[in-house]
Amino acid sequence: MMDPRKLTNTDGVRRRQVSRFGRLEAIAGEFAWLAPAIIVALATYTAYVVTHPYPAFGAGLFLYMAEQIIREGYALPAIIPHYTPEGIPFAYPPLAFYVAAVLHDAFGLSYLTISRYLPGFLTVVYLVPFYLLARELLGSERQAGLAAIFVAVGPPILQWHISGGGFVRSLGAVWLYTGLYTGVKLFATRDRRWLWPSVLLFALTILTHPVYTAFFGLSYIWLFVYFDRSLTGLLEGAAVAIGGLVLASPWWLTVISNHGVGIFAGAAGTHGGIGKQLFELVPTFVPGSASFNPPAVLFSIRPGLFNLQSFGMIIISAFFVLYIFSGVYLAWRRSFFLPGWFALCIIFVSKPRFVFTLGPLMAAVVIFDVLRLAYRRLSITSQRRRRAELAAIFVVAILGMSVSVFYAGGHLDSHAGSTSQPAFINGSDVEAMEWADANTEPDATFVVVGDAAEWFPLYTDRTILVGPWGVEWRGQAQYQHQLGLFNRLSTCRSEACITKYLTESGTTPDYLYVPKGEYSVRGMESIQSAEMRQELVDSGRYELAYENRGVMVFRVVG
Repeated sequence: MMDPRKLTNTDGVRRRQVSRFGRLEAIAGEFAWLAPAIIVALATYTAYVVTHPYPAFGAGLFLYMAEQIIREGYALPAIIPHYTPEGIPFAYPPLAFYVAAVLHDAFGLSYLTISRYLPGFLTVVYLVPFYLLARELLGSERQAGLAAIFVAVGPPILQWHISGGGFVRSLGAVWLYTGLYTGVKLFATRDRRWLWPSVLLFALTILTHPVYTAFFGLSYIWLFVYFDRSLTGLLEGAAVAIGGLVLASPWWLTVISNHGVGIFAGAAGTHGGIGKQLFELVPTFVPGSASFNPPAVLFSIRPGLFNLQSFGMIIISAFFVLYIFSGVYLAWRRSFFLPGWFALCIIFVSKPRFVFTLGPLMAAVVIFDVLRLAYRRLSITSQRRRRAELAAIFVVAILGMSVSVFYAGGHLDSHAGSTSQPAFINGSDVEAMEWADANTEPDATFVVVGDAAEWFPLYTDRTILVGPWGVEWRGQAQYQHQLGLFNRLSTCRSEACITKYLTESGTTPDYLYVPKGEYSVRGMESIQSAEMRQELVDSGRYELAYENRGVMVFRVVG
């Protein structure tokens, strides 16, 4: 062996290079099983961008908040104007809006570009911390890679993360998955070095999205109960909670000073509550219940119709059944950590995107257990076992990508009869909104029929009198009033219907904005009839002020 003291400089450089290459090779080996999930996610992201010149669902309110932050010199606004006459309190966690503001203000990216590209980019990024979390919990890189594929293709996850407003939620998922990984390290290994990263990640989650914060906190309680249950663990969990709240205090203290502490209680019950998801999901699978109807309810197949639209509900139901079965199987095996976490998620968080985050962890265990059973029955050698596992992951990746690509492209049904990933606006809407910005008074008020209303203030700086977006911060009663009135007006099929609801509600807009043909109402497809539009033209109450191929704008004169 060569004496290290006699190494030349060249030898030393070569050794350092070999060492670096060795570390890089080791890192590449650790993440090799993540590669299929990344490829699937990139394909899904590409399919979404190619098929969506305008973002799916809403993002206008979030982007208008970013615009208000810029206008306030990066201070927190107290009120976001133009969403209903009074505006809405700015009480949202603001971190993602600051990110969008910087991308727009400092880097010159348009809001449309941000809402189209940033969410999908983050859906690829968050697979890395999820893979690390899965590897830590499952003890297998192959199982972790399989679980990551399920997360990459899960429709309820994609619905909220890849769409326009997903830049907020997918950023929350980045912090959440990373925080769960550090939490497992903290409580399962009792290594205090993970305390401060956990505190920081909890603070970032608080500053990004309240529902992800709730799931973060619930998960840490479960990690403590299952892995630790010591006084030290209790104190560390409390330190994460208190430290995160302290780091996030500049935001929530400002909100309280502007609106009072009751502002947070006001929004708590407007988007579901504890146990809501359980009561929605269980009757679908319980014979004898009023809603039990597997052909029609579970699979959403209408007689004589079987296409990609109806097939989407079958896929989502199949995912859910797989995850429920996997939880039951693990509980039967007396492995209670993942099933317990899964059950708490359903009962307390009430969001399918989190159910479809934990389900893959259990499904990966079950699938590999089935493979091991096949090995024993068929006397498969270790080399062939590796090939079988590779084949299983390859099959899941291909099948999963076929689902996620069709879903992201808007060709599957994910919510009770409407296509997945519908865009709230199109080119005609943008043209009409630009006309409104250039040709109406700054204090003009509008009632906008359909989901384009969510984007309207961003493009026009004009007020919409009716719309539920952000009104949850003013409490349950006002939110339900705005939501109900918006739904009724947006589903009217006659001039008399629109006039009736405007009159009964005391809503007196300067302009009425009506889509032509296809549009959406709360993400559900709808079609505006030519007859109703002609009734508006013939009415003495409404005067046509602008029209293009997809939109009519009426001046209210009666």
